[in-house]
Amino acid sequence: MTRIRRTRYTGDEPLALLTNYLPRDLIDLGVDDLTRHGLYELLRGSGVNLRVANQSIGARAATSAEARRLDERRGVPVLTMTRTAFDDKGARSSTAATSTGPTATPTRSRSSNAEPAGPAAS
Repeated sequence: MTRIRRTRYTGDEPLALLTNYLPRDLIDLGVDDLTRHGLYELLRGSGVNLRVANQSIGARAATSAEARRLDERRGVPVLTMTRTAFDDKGARSSTAATSTGPTATPTRSRSSNAEPAGPAAS
């Protein structure tokens, strides 16, 4: 698996923390790719036909690391989302985890601070 970690911003304010796990040989991505294009757009462009996803949404207290990256206090409530997407052959194409801070104002957002794609701990 390859892990990709990004922070989504609205203006200069951190909006959400995104972590995606992709099968290692699915697509070759660089930081610049994810700065200019969305992950699912890049997957479609490489021939991955996403068909169905299982998603769950919840809430919990922010961890210290999340609070630091979202510029919030530890323990503030964050909205969480976990999604696993499958392609038209039934293969798992992506697993995503997102944490969104309580003061986020999602008017117009951009991704940055993408970390280079690398192996995920198994």
